[in-house]
Amino acid sequence: INQALHFIFYDKNRLVLVEGEGCYRLKSKGYEVKPKDVSLGERNIIGLCYFFASLFEGKNEDTKYTDEILAVIDDPVSSFDFENRIGVISFLKWQLAKMHKGNSHRKAFVLTHDIKLMNSLLIRNKNLYSCLIKNCSLRTEVMFLSINNCSMRFLNSQKMVMCLMIVSQ
Repeated sequence: INQALHFIFYDKNRLVLVEGEGCYRLKSKGYEVKPKDVSLGERNIIGLCYFFASLFEGKNEDTKYTDEILAVIDDPVSSFDFENRIGVISFLKWQLAKMHKGNSHRKAFVLTHDIKLMNSLLIRNKNLYSCLIKNCSLRTEVMFLSINNCSMRFLNSQKMVMCLMIVSQ
């Protein structure tokens, strides 16, 4: 979890979990803080890091991305300010690429109302994902869907890593 927190915040001291007596304690910039005293966005970042850590529980670095899984990530950037949002999007791109490279049968559904997130995952990472696909013997697809007024429309279909759905009401 701490490695993921460092990646998202670009800072090894911003938020750190340290072992306590039968629990973990939270430190922010070197000072112990209570979870209720950190922002909602920071709590959500800890939750996202915990989610990914729990996917790989009991695995070492060589095998943690090899199992076939289905990860569902719902609106991952909705509660973040600009700085944290960049870190979370970078973290998601990094994790999704590593998941796919480790096992091309892995699936991830990223659900969002955020067009900027969709564009970031779709447009800015075509080179990364196409590079992964070239090194993969199996084909995977990414489907970008829009759901509006009970109808679904494909926005794009390419051979990539995840399914991203834009849900509007």
